[in-house]
Amino acid sequence: MKKILTLLLIICICFCTVGCSETTNANSSNLSSVITENNIENENDSIISSITQHSSTPSQTAPSQTAPSQTAPPTSFPSQSISKQPTQSDGSVGLEMKKVSGGWEVVGLGSCNDKDIIIPSTYNSEKVVSIGAEAFLRDSIKSVTIPDSVTSIDEQAFVICESLKSIAIGNGVEEIGAKAFYGCTSLVDITFGNSVTKIGDDAFYGCNSLTNIVLPDSVMEIGESAFKKCDSLKQFTFGEGVTKIGEWAFSECTSLVKVDIPKGVKEIPDAAFWQCKSLVTVTFPTGLDSIGHGAFQYCNSLMIVTLPDGLKFIDGAAFSGCSSMLTVTIPDSVTNIGAAAFSDCYGVVDVTYGGTQNKWMQVNKWEINPFPNSIVVRCSDGNMTLE
Repeated sequence: MKKILTLLLIICICFCTVGCSETTNANSSNLSSVITENNIENENDSIISSITQHSSTPSQTAPSQTAPSQTAPPTSFPSQSISKQPTQSDGSVGLEMKKVSGGWEVVGLGSCNDKDIIIPSTYNSEKVVSIGAEAFLRDSIKSVTIPDSVTSIDEQAFVICESLKSIAIGNGVEEIGAKAFYGCTSLVDITFGNSVTKIGDDAFYGCNSLTNIVLPDSVMEIGESAFKKCDSLKQFTFGEGVTKIGEWAFSECTSLVKVDIPKGVKEIPDAAFWQCKSLVTVTFPTGLDSIGHGAFQYCNSLMIVTLPDGLKFIDGAAFSGCSSMLTVTIPDSVTNIGAAAFSDCYGVVDVTYGGTQNKWMQVNKWEINPFPNSIVVRCSDGNMTLE
């Protein structure tokens, strides 16, 4: 009996042991399953996170891709910019402009860095018509080309441009203003257009590198002191249209050798050729009425003076100080010889007068002998000696 009970107890114990083992294995299997699922979920989360991050990367780098659309101006901007942008057909870019009647005027160098300036003929589809007062005052430009569209160069436009060497003036320019090129000490070359009618007062005063000037026939008036102190000027050719020469116009042009006064000139004004020390020959036109005070004073290389028929008046000191003068021819049309008209002309020994001795005595109302020493006056009715 005891053996049977013992056997049953052993069987029960074994059954319990097997049951527990299966439960443990089942639990273990369930736990493993949970861990695996969690790992999968975690891996999925990691992958999703990675994908999310990867897919978000373009949006982080997008500015470089979308920058053009972000920086591009609104569609209405370009038309406004174009309307404000100046346009010109030719010439130096950046010159300062001002709107004037008939077009545009150059008023300054502006942002232009050119040394050889070419004035544009148009600006914003309109003509450039003038160069304003003091536009290039003291600028270090070397040359200027002015187009046919420009009609005027205003006063002091290029005053004291000491590096300026060359000027080409277009065929549209009618007037060169007062002191337009005053003090341009390096200027050696000027080309005038065929429409210039007036050269203003002091226009080329002190341009002491100029050696030769040829005026077009269009020029009618040369202003006061227009070429004063151009002391390297050797040759000056007047155009046939000149009718007026201003006072002191060529004074102190100490290298000038020869002058042919054009036929339209009626008066040589005061000091017009004062102290032109190298002047040897002057040709006077028929129809000249008067020679002003000191007009040829101190032209001490002038040797022979033949005054034209029709001349009426020789003012005081007109030829004073012409120390090399040898002979003078005076027409009988002269009605007045001013005081000291030929004073200090010590070389003169012979004077030819077209009238009679009696008329000579009437002409010279200021003094019997306008010369500084004794001379012989050859009149139409004989000779007379003046002491």
